[in-house]
Amino acid sequence: GEYPGSLGPELVGLKSKYPNRADLVAIVTDETLRNPQTVMPPFGRNRILTEKEISAVVDFLETL
Repeated sequence: GEYPGSLGPELVGLKSKYPNRADLVAIVTDETLRNPQTVMPPFGRNRILTEKEISAVVDFLETL
């Protein structure tokens, strides 16, 4: 079914898909800059996450 959080790409191999860490940081911070139609919340712009928290999320994503 369609549940919140069930949309989006499979989160595997992100480090190889985005070898430049800054790209992943930008996506988590505000994906609307690259894709205005995204359903992903702009975690940084809306201050849902701090820069430090975004960095920790990207650290985790790079391990997948």
